[in-house]
Amino acid sequence: MSWYQKVLYGVDLDEEQAKQNELDAQLKIMNDKALADGKWDNDTYQLAEQHRVDSQINDVQGEVDKAFNSGLQDGIDNIRGGIGKTINFPFRLIPWQVYVIAGIALFFWMGGAALLKGRLARK
Repeated sequence: MSWYQKVLYGVDLDEEQAKQNELDAQLKIMNDKALADGKWDNDTYQLAEQHRVDSQINDVQGEVDKAFNSGLQDGIDNIRGGIGKTINFPFRLIPWQVYVIAGIALFFWMGGAALLKGRLARK
């Protein structure tokens, strides 16, 4: 699993998870030592431990996947928004009433009057 991670991400995520776990264990030892040596009181130790636990990433692969999917969705939304604005631009310049009148005029120009005359005459 690690070879494609190095190619895709530039790092081995399993290796990074192991490093992160090792550093977290070292930080726990340092916090315990600071409390035992009397450098910290119990409140400071509890706060440091809470920060250590809150910053722990238990699933590096999951975090990378989440960030990738979020970035991909942002990119898709940006493309959709740009294309939508480009397509809608001419329609925003002209009021809808002009389109209705142009549609009716096109209908008569294409022979709609004869079609209507024929339908009205049958009834």
